[in-house]
Amino acid sequence: MKHRDISLSDDEQGVCSVAGCGKTPKRSIPRKRVENTDSFNLQGSSRKAHLCSDCYRTFKKSSKKDHLGGIVKEKRISYMDAILSYC
Repeated sequence: MKHRDISLSDDEQGVCSVAGCGKTPKRSIPRKRVENTDSFNLQGSSRKAHLCSDCYRTFKKSSKKDHLGGIVKEKRISYMDAILSYC
C-alpha cells in the first residue's frame, strides 16, 4: 500500500506547531482541541495544529485524563447512590 505525503499549509510546512519543537509533524488536529488541554504553547494562527509524534503522544495522554476523569467520577457517584438506595 502506498503512503501519501501530508501537504501542510505554506506557512508552517514541515514544522511542529508547538513552540520550541522543530520536528516534522505527523498528525494534524483541530487547534481548539489542543488548546483545551492547556499543555502546549502553540505557534501561528491556523485552524489546525500540526503535531510531531512526541507532541501528539503528550496531547493524547493529557486529553485522555481530562476526558476520562469526568466519566469515572459520574459512574462512581451513580454507583454509590445505587448502593446506598438499595441498603
